[in-house]
Amino acid sequence: MNMKRISVLRFLFLVLALTLLAACEGGNTNTNIINNSFPVVVFSDVHFNPFYDTSLFPALVAADAGEWEQPF
Repeated sequence: MNMKRISVLRFLFLVLALTLLAACEGGNTNTNIINNSFPVVVFSDVHFNPFYDTSLFPALVAADAGEWEQPF
């Protein structure tokens, strides 16, 4: 690389770095924040346990996936 190209790349890097720093100024410092929080009940990660009912597991193994409504 020649020196002129290196100088141009350094200048572009400097402009990019300054642009990113200016964009990350810290956000709005407005103290009039409205609290929009409210309680929420979350019910997640419920998993089927085929070993809970010991008769269910062999019935599911013996049946096709399309026939799984019957054991349930």
